[in-house]
Amino acid sequence: MKNKNAITEFEDRFQDEKGNACFFDFFGSREAAKEAIESLECCSGCTDCKDCSYSSACTDSSSLTGCHRLTGVKGATNVCGKWNKAGNPQYWFSQVPIVENLDEKAWNAITENGVLQMDDWHTCNTVHCYAGWIVHLAADMGYVVEKEVGPEFTAMMIFHKSTGEYLDPSLFFGSPDAVFDFLHDRVTEKGAGSKSDEK
Repeated sequence: MKNKNAITEFEDRFQDEKGNACFFDFFGSREAAKEAIESLECCSGCTDCKDCSYSSACTDSSSLTGCHRLTGVKGATNVCGKWNKAGNPQYWFSQVPIVENLDEKAWNAITENGVLQMDDWHTCNTVHCYAGWIVHLAADMGYVVEKEVGPEFTAMMIFHKSTGEYLDPSLFFGSPDAVFDFLHDRVTEKGAGSKSDEK
């Protein structure tokens, strides 16, 4: 267990003495929330984070986020700052919609009807980066939440709510090829699973 701080269980969450909180609803179960908060290392004041390690960058709004998955990643400016300023992460998580078959819809969007362009969140209705496409596929409420907490966390919340899995945010700042490979593997794997289920 990385988290050496005292952890208290509340009715809806685990919270440690540094103010980090992991809510049962967000992680899907009490056990998953406990695992998440135990994975935090030297963090403070974070909500619903997992496998994060604090660095001094977290305290500087002009620096990159201190999340170890994003530190040093070009373009990942002040991601955590946007999230913390949102005020009530649990509320915004409740507002993002579930996008059924998100992986397939995103794959179809970037291979058939639209363009994947990783240097901006939204360029036009048919040109977005990966996070932008996730937000766009969530329709109006995707854009409403994005305005409040930023595209990175909006896309991560939509992905988690739609798939039950966690998305590595460094993918948002990577290359188009990395996104193509990621989605191709997920869509192919699901297709193979469906065929085997039918046998």
